[in-house]
Amino acid sequence: MSVNTALVRMIYPPAQLGRGVAINAMVVAVSSAVGPTVASGVLAVAPWPWLFAINVPIGIAAIVGGFKALPMNRGHESPYDVLSALMNALVFGLLIFAVDGLGHGERLGYVAAEMIGAVVIGYFFVRRQLSRPAPLLPVDLLRIPIFALSIGTSVCSFCAQMLAFVSLPFLLQDALGFSQVDTGLLMTPWPAIIIVAAPIAGVRRTKSRPAGWAAWGSPR
Repeated sequence: MSVNTALVRMIYPPAQLGRGVAINAMVVAVSSAVGPTVASGVLAVAPWPWLFAINVPIGIAAIVGGFKALPMNRGHESPYDVLSALMNALVFGLLIFAVDGLGHGERLGYVAAEMIGAVVIGYFFVRRQLSRPAPLLPVDLLRIPIFALSIGTSVCSFCAQMLAFVSLPFLLQDALGFSQVDTGLLMTPWPAIIIVAAPIAGVRRTKSRPAGWAAWGSPR
């Protein structure tokens, strides 16, 4: 998920970028709409490990289809930055472990150590990215006001949506007493609306670029 938009940017020409993002959002929404219903059906007849096993043939089909349909993009000439990749993994890994530890009541000393480690490594990670000609994480783009605003809005809206989307099944089943199948069906309308809205937004985005586009150029 972290590189979806970057892949879309490499596949679609600038004039059709909005359409590409819309199609990507529509595919994700279709999966979100079908997923709860399929999962509830699987749980009604099989144990939970089958929820993961069912993704194996789908994943294989996606990989095979990607090799056949997606274009080959030329990579940059800079060597792979192993140290940046390691620092990136440590920063986000420690941060996730710290947040997860808070949620599961782990010792505050461990949680504090993980959080401090993430902050310290993150500081040097950001400094390294600012000095690289081809950074792994282009934090310098945040100096562009419209880009920083867009990223901040996207992160906040995604977090709010996912928090609600993850907590809803527990509310529907544990608090309201709905069955697994009913819960899956009740979760479907939310992403179904995105399926309808995404193509419309993509058409409008393709026809008119946002203000300030010409000032700072196309996304990297």
